[in-house]
Amino acid sequence: MGIPQKKINFREKVAADQGWVLTFDDVICLPGYTDFLPEQCKIGTDLGPFHFESPICTGAMDTVTEESMAIAIAREGGLGVLHRNCSYDRQLEMVKKVKRARSFIIEDVATVNPDMTIREVYAKMKEKGISGFPVINQQLKVVGIVTSRDIPFDPDVEGTIDTVMTKNPVCLPANVSREEGLKTLYKIRKEKIPLVDSDGVLVGLITKKDLKPNYPNSSNDDKGRLRVGLGCSPFLPKNLHDLETLKNAAAHTDIMMTDVAEFYKKADMEAAKEMMNLLDSKFVLGNIGTYEAAEALLTYNFPEEKFIGIKVGMGSGSICTTTIQTGVGAPTLFATAEVKDAIQD
Repeated sequence: MGIPQKKINFREKVAADQGWVLTFDDVICLPGYTDFLPEQCKIGTDLGPFHFESPICTGAMDTVTEESMAIAIAREGGLGVLHRNCSYDRQLEMVKKVKRARSFIIEDVATVNPDMTIREVYAKMKEKGISGFPVINQQLKVVGIVTSRDIPFDPDVEGTIDTVMTKNPVCLPANVSREEGLKTLYKIRKEKIPLVDSDGVLVGLITKKDLKPNYPNSSNDDKGRLRVGLGCSPFLPKNLHDLETLKNAAAHTDIMMTDVAEFYKKADMEAAKEMMNLLDSKFVLGNIGTYEAAEALLTYNFPEEKFIGIKVGMGSGSICTTTIQTGVGAPTLFATAEVKDAIQD
């Protein structure tokens, strides 16, 4: 049912082929015939190898996306892209907080030693925003577990943590299933269980909040952790510490997104290729705004297995000043039409 429509490309639909550069405020969508109910709609989408139940991706801006926003968006099925307007150490910290927010098994476990003072452990809880730690000895074996409930009312009380920790806590093997983890947590009435190898060495941690499926549409990786993106410069840092920190952050990040107003530049493309060859992550490159730029990216010899998407639009955000300051831009509707047709052609 409905009136047959002439098959035309996206640029024709928005008059870009006639020289018009339109934004969303310049057009409307005409209503059409519908043969399904709203609850039958599926709005999930794929980006490279990743599936998202909600097609929402946040902007990598310091006024938009830090760890709290990235966690909230990923829980609802989208992707939060952390900004880069901070130190590389801070970027790594934000990425790790997102990954720790809802993981089935936490591998990068924060720990304490039995000879640390109660005051030191309490300060570490506050610093990291964590309510408890496995206690390990010099051989990395679990000898106890301490939570905020074990800390005396006065955290400045003298003494070491081994005097208040739970000794010889229940531990599970590293290959424990989600179901077995939940069953054991319920049985022992605890919120955390260390995971150990055959020698008793700590290899991970499971928590009650991470095992409970509160967010059925959340964007999770194969370890049950929330997916996260990170905005980045196309240029690698020259400082060795910053470079190693960025490599660490990229290893924990699902998608790196180059964060420049105009990516269609020789220097940016060459630098991005070097970065993609070095970092262990998938990449979305941009921003660009024209058919020509899309053709250039699609035919450039970026690592094919890492290049999964293109960011489009320049200067059209509600608080973006790029076009105002430079007189250069490509509204997102126009840019989407240009790049979509370049990909299709």
